[in-house]
Amino acid sequence: MITKTKKFILIFSSIFCAVLICTALFLKFFPISESNLIAFYRVPEKVQTAVIDLINSKSKNTNKAFEALVLDNSISLESQNKIIKKCSCLIYTNDSATEKFLNTRALPVGLSVANGFPNSIVNSLKIKTNGENAEKTIKIIPFLYDFYEIDINYPIYKKTGMKSLDVWNDLLEAAYYEKAFSKAPLILPVADDRDFVNIMGLIAEALCGYEAYEKMTEKFDIEAALASDQPLGIAAKEIRGLLKSGIIPQDSLNFKTDDILFYMDYELSGINFTTLSQHRKISNKIANNYTSIYCPSKEFTPDRKFAAEQISVSLLKNNDSAKQLITDLTDNLQSELATRTGLSPVQKNCSVPDHQADDVRFWLAASKGPVMPLTNLIGSEDDIKSLADRLRDLVREE
Repeated sequence: MITKTKKFILIFSSIFCAVLICTALFLKFFPISESNLIAFYRVPEKVQTAVIDLINSKSKNTNKAFEALVLDNSISLESQNKIIKKCSCLIYTNDSATEKFLNTRALPVGLSVANGFPNSIVNSLKIKTNGENAEKTIKIIPFLYDFYEIDINYPIYKKTGMKSLDVWNDLLEAAYYEKAFSKAPLILPVADDRDFVNIMGLIAEALCGYEAYEKMTEKFDIEAALASDQPLGIAAKEIRGLLKSGIIPQDSLNFKTDDILFYMDYELSGINFTTLSQHRKISNKIANNYTSIYCPSKEFTPDRKFAAEQISVSLLKNNDSAKQLITDLTDNLQSELATRTGLSPVQKNCSVPDHQADDVRFWLAASKGPVMPLTNLIGSEDDIKSLADRLRDLVREE
C-alpha cells in the first residue's frame, strides 16, 4: 500500500525529472550562452549599435545572436567585475585605468590579429612574448579611431591668400588675416572640461613634441604640468596671447562643443578645434566648405603622435565565437564599421566612406602613432574639472 507521503515523493520526482528533460532539450535546441554577451564601456551609442547590428547580420545562427550589456560609465571596470565575468568580450574607449584593469583581467590574443594594421599602430600596442619562440600576444586591440583635429572653413581661408598650413605659425598667420573676414577667426570649446583639456594637450604636443608630452603624462601632476616651462604651461601661454590679440574671441571662453558646431554650421568661424566625430555633425549643406587638418607642429617634423580616442576590444572568454568576433571587428567588418560610425578604421587597406576617415588613417599611419587624449590619462572627473579650471584661469590671465 502506497502512503500519501510516498505518493507525494513519486509525483514530485516525476515532475522534477520532466523538468530536467525539458530543460536539457531546450538547451540543446535553444542554447543560452554567455559567450555571446558583449560588454560596452564608455562607447558611443552609435558604435554600440553598429557593432551589434553588423556582427549579427553576418552571423547565420539566429539562435546565438550577440547581445549588448552596457556597463555603468560613471564607475570603474574593477567595481563591475562580477558583471564582466558573464561576457565574452569587452568593447571600450581606451584609457589608463581601463588598460591597467585589462592587463590583468583580459586574455591574450595572438599578434596576428594586427597583421593589417599600419606599423605605427602596431608599435603603439603593448606586445608580450612568453618565451623566445612563443607567439607574441596583445590584450588591448584597437579597431576604430576618433581624432582631435582642426576644421578649416575653406572659403574664408582662401581669402587670406595663404598657400599652406604646414606649421603652427602658418595657422596663426591665417587666423590673423581672417580677422578681416570673421569675428571668430579661431575657436575652441573652452567651457567644455573634457574637450578643452584634450585640445590643450593636443596643442602642447604640437608645440613641444610628443616626447615632452609623454614625459609630462608619465606621472601626471597638475601643478608640475602647468609650470611655465612645461608643455601644458606653454600651450596655455599661447592661447592667452591669442585671446589678447582677438584671434580667439573672448566669447569663446563660454563656448562648449555645441557652440563650436553652431558657429561652423552658420560659417561664423574660420579655424575650429574639433574631432572627427564632431565633424560628422556639420550640416550636409555646408560640409563641403570644411577641410580637416591635423594640428600643425611648431616646426615641421614627421615625428608626431596624435591624440585619438581608441575604440578597443579585449577577449574575456576563450571560445570560438569570441575569437571570431575580434577577427570581424579588426578585419572583416572594418569597412562597414567605418561607414556606419564615421570613425577611422584600423586596417590600412580596407575601403573607407570618405576622405575624412581616410585622412585620419593616413595621419596616424604616417606618424609615430596615436596617444591617449589627456583626459584619458588623468583619471577621475573631479581631476579633469580641476585641470580644466586651472587652464581656464591661466588663459584668462591679464
